[in-house]
Amino acid sequence: MCGATKRYNCLLSANIPHFDYVTFHEVFNIFSNLNSRFAAIVNNMPHMPVYLGLNAMSITVTEFYYTHLSQSNTCHRLISLCVSNEFAFDNGLWLASHVSKFNNLRRLSLIDIKCSSFELIINALSPNTPLIMFSIRFTTYARAAETFAGVPEGAYYQQIFRLFPYLRVCDLRFWRYIYDTLDNQIVLPFDEVFMPIETSIFNLQSIVIQECSPAFLSHLLEHLPQLQDLSFGLSTPWLPDQHPLMNDVSKLGLFLMAAKFTSESRRRLALVIGIGDYENVRKLKNPQNDAKALSSLLQRIRFTTAEQHLDKTRNQLKHVLVDFEDSIQSNDIVLFYFAGHGIQWEDQNYLLPKDFPDMDAADKKKKAEFLKKNAINAQDILNTLSDRKPYVVIFLLDCCRQYFLRNTDLNRGALNANEYQSVGLTAMHKAGSLVAFACAPGALVDDKPEEKNSLFMKHLLKHLPTPNEDIVNTLRYVINGVMTDSDSKQIPFISVQLRHNNIYMCEQTD
Repeated sequence: MCGATKRYNCLLSANIPHFDYVTFHEVFNIFSNLNSRFAAIVNNMPHMPVYLGLNAMSITVTEFYYTHLSQSNTCHRLISLCVSNEFAFDNGLWLASHVSKFNNLRRLSLIDIKCSSFELIINALSPNTPLIMFSIRFTTYARAAETFAGVPEGAYYQQIFRLFPYLRVCDLRFWRYIYDTLDNQIVLPFDEVFMPIETSIFNLQSIVIQECSPAFLSHLLEHLPQLQDLSFGLSTPWLPDQHPLMNDVSKLGLFLMAAKFTSESRRRLALVIGIGDYENVRKLKNPQNDAKALSSLLQRIRFTTAEQHLDKTRNQLKHVLVDFEDSIQSNDIVLFYFAGHGIQWEDQNYLLPKDFPDMDAADKKKKAEFLKKNAINAQDILNTLSDRKPYVVIFLLDCCRQYFLRNTDLNRGALNANEYQSVGLTAMHKAGSLVAFACAPGALVDDKPEEKNSLFMKHLLKHLPTPNEDIVNTLRYVINGVMTDSDSKQIPFISVQLRHNNIYMCEQTD
């Protein structure tokens, strides 16, 4: 939606218009008056990137964008926005007034935005904004100095990280600029040379920092162990020469940081699913609690991502799985956890989504087809995760719960070898993986309503945080704990086809 007018080629014979080197607002104004079909196409574009304030954009053009972007039928379609004050218009002030309307925004870039406008923008955004890319930069040193003079190092980082927990790429080009006095508005904590960060952002893979001190960079890396790309320029601490801590600041961190970047640390990714609020089958109490507790634990032990998804329909689960599968790289440690109803049918395990329908209407001979259409095959998930060639896949199923098919012929415990089994789960295998069930194949879990977590999860939460413990040993401790608490009525089962040793869920280095 920007560009100087040099030539244009407009094709309206198809449903997608194409323009080269044409200023969008001029095309829009001309053709929308001549061709109603063109106006409808533009107004219904599903995704819109917008660049505001670039290419010597006049105030007339800027006001056109102000009007168009503020319309209710446009706000929700805006996915990428670049706002610049390069030519002295205060576009940042307009953005601060409207940014809360852009609820599907995924990429936001700010150029030469004044400090006052920047703070208004940040304060106008609500937590958990779904941005995946955020950038703030300045075209000249003077612009940065004039707008962010005296702001201490790290002042905005925690606020940005808390607002945008799904960030993958972050470009923070704040400049070091110190007057004789510091912190006339933002005050440093006592005995600190930078504003410390007290939160983690687990999806962030790439960050660019214009200038940073060794002390702040070392502190930042403690909160971003999963980073794949880091670009930074080292500077002296962001303190005036007469600051009482200036001479006591260690140049620490350089050797430590070098060691961090040369070590072969692997990303640890987790997808955690809990379904208990079923629409058509028996509801379960524990899965939501189990998923929340596990996700929280994995975040504490520094998993790169620990996505938590509760009470999802089949379509929602399919999208969640695709997104997670796409994020896996060849050297990752991958953990998958599902808590909810599970069914074994014809030697296949199916995980039941929230909207799994009543099976009464399905003919016995068509049960398999019914399950394929309405449930999710667990082996297919394991195969797809493994096909991404991760370092290892840890596959945890806490769903060996009885689900009645409302057919007494199919619910006699599956003791007759000639019957189809409808309770418990069957064993699963995949090279390079570890599969763990909450109970033995074909058996059932006896959830106790008075307990907050399942017995399997209770012991996972106890043993997974053990530092530098191989996952196989960890699960042996879980098995022993479950057997002891259940008087051996429930026996977790693991299937190990791992290629590597010393796979830690909680890794610590001296």
